Amino acid sequence: MTIPFKDLPRSIWALFAVRLVIAAGNFIFPFLTLILTTRLGWSSEKAGIFLTVMHAAALPGVFLGGRLSDIVGRKKIILICQGTAVILFFASLAIGFKPILPFLIAGASIVLSMTWPVINALVADMVPDPATRKSAYAMLYWGNNIGFSLGPLAAGFLFHRAPGLMFLGNGCALCASIFIMIKFIPETGLIVQAAEAAVGGTATDAEASHSGSLFIVLKERPTIVMFALVVAVMNFVYNQNGFSLPLYLNDMLGDRGAEIYGSAMTVNGITVVFCTLLLSRLMSRTPVLVIMAAASLLYAIGFGILSFPPSFLLVIVSTVIWTWGEILSATNINVYVASRTPASHRGRVNSAVTVITNLGSLSSPLISGAIIHRGGTASIWPIAFFIGIGAAALMIGLGAYERSRGPAAP
Repeated sequence: MTIPFKDLPRSIWALFAVRLVIAAGNFIFPFLTLILTTRLGWSSEKAGIFLTVMHAAALPGVFLGGRLSDIVGRKKIILICQGTAVILFFASLAIGFKPILPFLIAGASIVLSMTWPVINALVADMVPDPATRKSAYAMLYWGNNIGFSLGPLAAGFLFHRAPGLMFLGNGCALCASIFIMIKFIPETGLIVQAAEAAVGGTATDAEASHSGSLFIVLKERPTIVMFALVVAVMNFVYNQNGFSLPLYLNDMLGDRGAEIYGSAMTVNGITVVFCTLLLSRLMSRTPVLVIMAAASLLYAIGFGILSFPPSFLLVIVSTVIWTWGEILSATNINVYVASRTPASHRGRVNSAVTVITNLGSLSSPLISGAIIHRGGTASIWPIAFFIGIGAAALMIGLGAYERSRGPAAP
């Protein structure tokens, strides 16, 4: 039996440790709604508006982080952003639950969001082989979810007993991440671009450095934008698990709905931890767009079967199915983008893709809420099914379009 991911470089293993440590120490953000409502006395409406504005404010930060990483290097930007977040978390610990606290937390959220596209670009820099990148992104996703399966347990214990320690824990986790980054992860970005320029790139090489702007790069590579837009549609379907599903279960099953929803989220985490390696191995030689189409089909089936009368077993089966789709999608999105992006623009292109794909997540509660308001909580599932089928067809169509452009296209 071979050891999973054994061929990956040491720097990727270090980045795996970074993702795991940060996720395991992510105490504040999963409990931010409760902090605002129970600790600071905000209404649910005010808390909802604040969270929406906070997530929207992170999008310019995503662009800025990607742009700066292409100019000054990936590692520097990640360290600066994480160091700033540490200061904000320790400041939060010092002031306690005062009116300014939410804005300190929002500041930490925004600077950490700047690292999202940078880490994706960092992986592409460190793993130049497209086939090996699948394993690299899968391993980081796996580590991230292992951490998330542990962090909320500790945070839930601390929330009522010693809430201040949640800020301390978040800050200490980021400090550990900074140490690993400094010690074991090299700087890339500018170094990779210089090396690529030294050996010379060809016009048909999709990853050759490019002297143009982000707009020109994306104009020459329209499939990246097309892909991101289809992923945004998929994200609209996927995000029903956080908005429509709890409303539906509460509406249909009453008090049992919350319990079943909690069980479903636990099953989601367990499925990710135990199925990521298996699915990554099974799909290692499958084209990325075929995998993404399969992910969208799994979303369609997983959420579509909720059109039947709900029960505990049905919800659990549904959760396992759409979680398989989540695994396939999360471990292949960055593979597709990296293999079509110039080394000189990885940070900026990843930023643009992150913003576009997040539009589906941000719009999901708004659109789904309107649908539910008109037709009831059960009305969303047939719509989610057909949208998932449509997105799968678009992924297959995108593959056909790429083939029609020929191998010389960027």
